[in-house]
Amino acid sequence: IGIIRIMKLSWSHKLFFQTNRMLGQSSALDSLIKFWAEYAIFLLGLAVLIGFWFATPDFWSFIWVNLRTGLALAVGVVISFSIAWVWPHHRPKVEFPEITELITPLSHWKSLPSDHSMIAWILATAFLWFTHFAFCFDLLIIMAAIIICISRVFAGVHYPRDIVAGSALGWVVALLFFR
Repeated sequence: IGIIRIMKLSWSHKLFFQTNRMLGQSSALDSLIKFWAEYAIFLLGLAVLIGFWFATPDFWSFIWVNLRTGLALAVGVVISFSIAWVWPHHRPKVEFPEITELITPLSHWKSLPSDHSMIAWILATAFLWFTHFAFCFDLLIIMAAIIICISRVFAGVHYPRDIVAGSALGWVVALLFFR
């Protein structure tokens, strides 16, 4: 903690430490954060898939929309890993071992951009682009993407800058594939 006070911290580090201090104060809140940070991305994917099923007029349209979304996700992951390889940023636990992590990420070498954020926004954008449901469904999908992103910071596995970069990458890839 003394080292943290001595070094000059970016806005991202400051915000990360403010949120990380809250962990462990409420087991209910920690469980909620853990769910959103680790598992909600799968439920978002399922919700988008179900939305595609009901929004497409026939089976081949359903397949086409899913192929476009899958290709966007694959390209997003390739770009994300390329960015991380060229411009590496470690996860917070590597830089500050004393911080609390609610979940264990698959690896610690890559933090920027956040793959969960990128995937959440590609899925949300695909849902908004290809389905035409009531505004309340669109709002639920957008809120889920936002909560997934924020929960990754609260869970201690990403800095806010990672989330911003992953979200921006998700939006750019989605716009390229869904326009």
